[in-house]
Amino acid sequence: MVEFHGDLLEALQAFHFLRPWWLLAMPLAWYIKRALERRAVQSDWREHIDPTLLEALLLRPAEEARLTPRRLATVMMLIWVLALAGPSWQRQPSPLSENQAPLVIALHLSESMLQRDLRPSRLAHAKHKLSDLLRRRPGAPVALVVYGGSAHTVLPLTEDHDVVDLYLRSLHPEILPEPGNRTDLALTLSADLLGDGGGSVLLVSDQVTSVSVPELLDVQMLLVTPLGVDTLNPSTQVATTGITLDNGDLEQLLNGIRHRWQNRLDETEQAQWRDCGYYLLWPLMGLMLLWFRRGMVLPW
Repeated sequence: MVEFHGDLLEALQAFHFLRPWWLLAMPLAWYIKRALERRAVQSDWREHIDPTLLEALLLRPAEEARLTPRRLATVMMLIWVLALAGPSWQRQPSPLSENQAPLVIALHLSESMLQRDLRPSRLAHAKHKLSDLLRRRPGAPVALVVYGGSAHTVLPLTEDHDVVDLYLRSLHPEILPEPGNRTDLALTLSADLLGDGGGSVLLVSDQVTSVSVPELLDVQMLLVTPLGVDTLNPSTQVATTGITLDNGDLEQLLNGIRHRWQNRLDETEQAQWRDCGYYLLWPLMGLMLLWFRRGMVLPW
């Protein structure tokens, strides 16, 4: 219930019209309504009969029905104007939010990644997962970084995943000049590769350390260990996903990338607002069916 009220309050705060100039048609609708009302109380005999006598001769209903053509036309005009004004309170999900969010893969090349508690090794298992991740995000910009006691760029942002996968398969701890776990250097280098456009960083390691995440940088970690995240109880602000034998870990990572990228688009107002005026077409069509009732005639 609390979540429902929170969503409702958020929708009310974001409510606006995409085409507010259509609201200027409201006075025109009011003028048409008043003209119809005046015409209803007038008679074509007013030019030929004295007004006092005409009023006594005309037969008028003692009480007007609730549903009349004039009232129905007025409600339909108001709904039509509101629909044309384009009410909106939520953003349109971007087609780029899932498949085109830039991603930097930062792979930790430590000697412990060669352990075989995950067959054939932790490193080989991580490479296999990353290859699956690349296949699930075709055409998305990806960069590759390796780190240990230092951090190095293997590939800058590229959409050629075949090249990324080729370089990924050849990585080994012996290529690094010194061992270590300088996650801070990897994040700084990843932030430079992403630039002002932003994106996500995926840390792939079998060691969890407390890191300071640079501002505006979205970071997730794929923990390559058979012990699981809950067992290690990592004390870090980075969202950590434990590696699994199925695709559950990849789904969790993709959902995180999509969610954070969509939030960034919303914050920078790059996502389009959803035109909710189309929802008003349903009540409008329902009211149009009432015109098929007997006696529903609107004289002009």
